[in-house]
Amino acid sequence: MQIDILDILTKIEKEKHSGLFYTPSFYSGSSEAKCYYFSNPIEIITAKTVNQIEPALEKLQRNIQSGLTGFGFIAYETGYYFEETLRHLLPKSLPVPFLYFAFFNEKDIQVIDSSRISFDSAKGILKKTIGSHTGDFKLNVRKSEYIDSIERIKEYIEAGDTYQVNYTIKGKFRLTVSPKEFFIRAVFNQSSEYSAFINTGEKTIISTSPELFFEIENQQITTKPMKGTITKGINPDEEKKNIAALRNDMKNRAENIMIVDLLRNDIGKICELTSVKLKGKYEIKSYESLHQMISTVTGKLKNKNIAEIFGNIFPCGSITGAPKIRTMQIINELEKEPRGIYTGTVGMFTNEKSIFNVAIRTAVIDNETHRGEVGIGSGVVWDSIAEDEFEETKLKAEYMSKAPGYFELIESMLIENGEPFLLEYHIERLKKAATFFLFSFPEKMFREQLSFSLETRDASKKYKCRILVDKWGNLDIKFDEINDEIGEGNIIISDARINSRNRFQYFKTTNRALYDSELKKAMLNNFVDVIFLNEKDEVAEGARTNIIIHKNGYKYTPYSGTGILNGCYRQYLLDNKIVIEKKVVLDDLINADGISLINSVRKTIKVVDLFDYSLKKVATFPLSNH
Repeated sequence: MQIDILDILTKIEKEKHSGLFYTPSFYSGSSEAKCYYFSNPIEIITAKTVNQIEPALEKLQRNIQSGLTGFGFIAYETGYYFEETLRHLLPKSLPVPFLYFAFFNEKDIQVIDSSRISFDSAKGILKKTIGSHTGDFKLNVRKSEYIDSIERIKEYIEAGDTYQVNYTIKGKFRLTVSPKEFFIRAVFNQSSEYSAFINTGEKTIISTSPELFFEIENQQITTKPMKGTITKGINPDEEKKNIAALRNDMKNRAENIMIVDLLRNDIGKICELTSVKLKGKYEIKSYESLHQMISTVTGKLKNKNIAEIFGNIFPCGSITGAPKIRTMQIINELEKEPRGIYTGTVGMFTNEKSIFNVAIRTAVIDNETHRGEVGIGSGVVWDSIAEDEFEETKLKAEYMSKAPGYFELIESMLIENGEPFLLEYHIERLKKAATFFLFSFPEKMFREQLSFSLETRDASKKYKCRILVDKWGNLDIKFDEINDEIGEGNIIISDARINSRNRFQYFKTTNRALYDSELKKAMLNNFVDVIFLNEKDEVAEGARTNIIIHKNGYKYTPYSGTGILNGCYRQYLLDNKIVIEKKVVLDDLINADGISLINSVRKTIKVVDLFDYSLKKVATFPLSNH
């Protein structure tokens, strides 16, 4: 039975000290991935002042040993308490508690296989909340202040005090949607393996972190430091280049192994001698906007005393820098205000298993005023450029203030003589799009549903099969009978330009408002398609077709980097060397011997006349030349 995530979030919004810890299986690849819904706590343990930290930790340990499950968070500044030389830096109080945990009996924890979590109701929210979901978004530092801090960090690096500092600023905002809407939008736009939604009564904590701080199971502790970043490409070809560049970049490797060594040292204090191992090094994990370098360190714990574990490894070295203690002193000196929960940790522990994230991509919302804050950080090293770091920080903040709208993957396929035309090409294209956008594509289920649907169709008729796939792998397959034949027609050039650096140009999704509106206008004037040029005035594609130019006995199609969807029929013709790719400009269209439009539903449409966007005819093509 499917469990509606919107129902759970609605309950949490109404009930104090309840929460959700969500690890999506389709993304993490783990069959053990779960969604934990916590309600009706039997005890709340919190430390709102410094002198409450120690007794709170003692209570945590007692509750764990008694078999209770705790779910909550620890603020970054609590790390000062765990290091005696830093305790003088402890603030008297924070906007959130130094630590907060609600404890639950087993009967009050709903453990759901994450594959059973339904987002069907949530899709209505995603479609409605287009654009920003935060108002009055402002950074808490001016650009000049930020640059001064970066230069000061570089002075510390030059003096040998530190090798790297993770410098953090904050974004302040007013939430313009409900917290549950905010969470749903966040997990759609930013895939994460360690998401949390907590209502403490006073605050709502929304964490969509991709980074594991540590996981403990059967005395084994695992940590996965995340250090090393490169921007995501705009299409699969660029993706391969960027991933290879990150994997082989010596600077990113050096930063990664520096943090790995720091964490090996940290967990070595609480693990059996020689048990600490580096299990995976320089692995690349992909997200919606970037690729991240991750390594894996494991060890066998001496014991599972929670105060001792956190006392030796908190906060995570990946969000302080190295060496840890001196770098935390520098952070305290330069950052304008306490981090609070940002770069602290959110998670759960039981006597058998514990799992905690590094609280990045984490917002705190005041339940009464709806004001919120989010930390934004970046690692600063000797060759960091202050201006570039500031621009990168602003870019990271855009996941709060700017976000793409809801979309799904789409395919349109011809069914002829009872068989799908170019089925394997369509499946391959869906798989590439799913990989790029971090969607789940259930290939086996798709093949089974398609096969079953075809058994009920009249094999003597032609159909257009339309397939929609949402982020969570839900399929919608529809058939429309094709009764008309479009063998030839006229085309028009659009006055709108596409951007070849827009990633949506290279994938077939429902995010195609420009193409749909321009095609509708063109069809009202009896054109079979509208042709788009990109920002470089290169010919790209039609709203629903790829273009083939006939010239001197050869057939050309615009090259893929122009900003085009690689149609399945286009790829089939390229694979069979029937057409070749090249740069195409408007003069090439006007002076062609003939133009054909192709897609995998209509196959080939011959162009008779070409018009510019003012409806003036600029070329005629004898059908004999096609």
